[in-house]
Amino acid sequence: MARLLGEQSEQQELKVVGREFATARHAVFAATEAARAAAESTAAAESIMTTAAGSTQAVMAAAAAETVFAVMTVMVAAHCVPEGMQG
Repeated sequence: MARLLGEQSEQQELKVVGREFATARHAVFAATEAARAAAESTAAAESIMTTAAGSTQAVMAAAAAETVFAVMTVMVAAHCVPEGMQG
């Protein structure tokens, strides 16, 4: 009888250990998935930042070109005013 109780106790213990192992395995899988998702999010954020930096540089270059064009237009206009109309 004691032997039977010992075997049942051992089986119960193995079931508990098996459940704990399964829970730990699921936790490791979930952590791995979370790490992968974080890496993908980081890569996406870096891509967005790179694109934004490129867009900012393009806008700044366009603004600089527009400013240069405006200054040159004023300079050309100043030289093209007839002598009688100059202040």
